[in-house]
Amino acid sequence: LPRETNDTAPNRVILIRSNHDLIPLAGRLAMTRSIAHHCHHGPPGTIDFSNLAITLPPGSVRVDVKRHEKRYIDFDAVSIKRDLGTFLSQAHPIDLQQPTTRVRVILSDQCYIGILLGKPDRSVFEDRRAQFRPYFSPISLHPKLARCLVNLSGAQPGTRILDPFCGTGGLLIEAGLIGMTVCGSDFDEE
Repeated sequence: LPRETNDTAPNRVILIRSNHDLIPLAGRLAMTRSIAHHCHHGPPGTIDFSNLAITLPPGSVRVDVKRHEKRYIDFDAVSIKRDLGTFLSQAHPIDLQQPTTRVRVILSDQCYIGILLGKPDRSVFEDRRAQFRPYFSPISLHPKLARCLVNLSGAQPGTRILDPFCGTGGLLIEAGLIGMTVCGSDFDEE
């Protein structure tokens, strides 16, 4: 749910209302760093960590804090992690190595608290760059951008994607990897 902000730095958090399982999105997204179940948000100084209504599954927990665009530099991320961790440790053991659940705090235009659901593996895109294909063209799209364009098309797995000017096939590769039937052509035989 986009919000109005007077801040000049871009908002790095998008809130979405959905009745669907969002975890499968982690395997499809290219520009997203993490997907979390939203628990609470507000200005950092106004959040009472000891009074939050966060329902966690059974097991251990870890709290991670990420600051975007040097926002809220007056707030100590370690203190936020400690205060929220102290509250959560009343019902769940803290495990910094292999927790059952990760609680993510993001300092962006506000302080967002969520239960981490998934993180897309963005490193795989580098292995599919155009220079590693049998034919190289300097105008080929980076795989992350190609995946983003495929996602913007709204096409679902099982649907057919046609790229009539496919070049080195970047869009088709990304569409095929997420389950679409692909078809392409190009003037250049290579």
